[in-house]
Amino acid sequence: SDTNGHVWTIIGADRQSTSGDSYIDFEFLQNPLTRNANGTFTSTGPNGGRTTNDLLLSLVFGSGGSVADFVAFRWVPNGSGYAYADVTASLPTGRVFVALNSNTVAVPFGAFDLTNYSANAFAEAALDMTALIGNFNPCVSVGFKTIMVKTKSSSSSSASISDFIDPIAYSLQIGP
Repeated sequence: SDTNGHVWTIIGADRQSTSGDSYIDFEFLQNPLTRNANGTFTSTGPNGGRTTNDLLLSLVFGSGGSVADFVAFRWVPNGSGYAYADVTASLPTGRVFVALNSNTVAVPFGAFDLTNYSANAFAEAALDMTALIGNFNPCVSVGFKTIMVKTKSSSSSSASISDFIDPIAYSLQIGP
């Protein structure tokens, strides 16, 4: 939280191959999501497995992987059900920051059996979640319970999942 009481989310991701575009999603879900033993998922989200106002924040390694970008999607009714809608235009001005390492960076914990990241291997972003949700509706309050991190094959919110980590149970309340 900042001095104004706004909740910020800071996300980061790395990749082994630094050639080509990459997309790494961070889904903030209001209901539990669990991975089953057979590789499928179970969600208690009432709207097609998700909940209205769930968020998908995506770090993009674009322009062949040399430029960091950030896009946002919101789970909303779409006439025939529910889907993620691109809400990147609703990102709060001056309240989103994204960066990509442009040179080799040493890492004390090791990365992909190395002790450094090569250029364009690591991206991070910070977002004022309170301002983002307030841009949708200043009276909305959202409580997230699960974070799902995954890589995908394109920037589309419905792109195929390439890799993921098990969903993380988390409690985050934003809004009045």
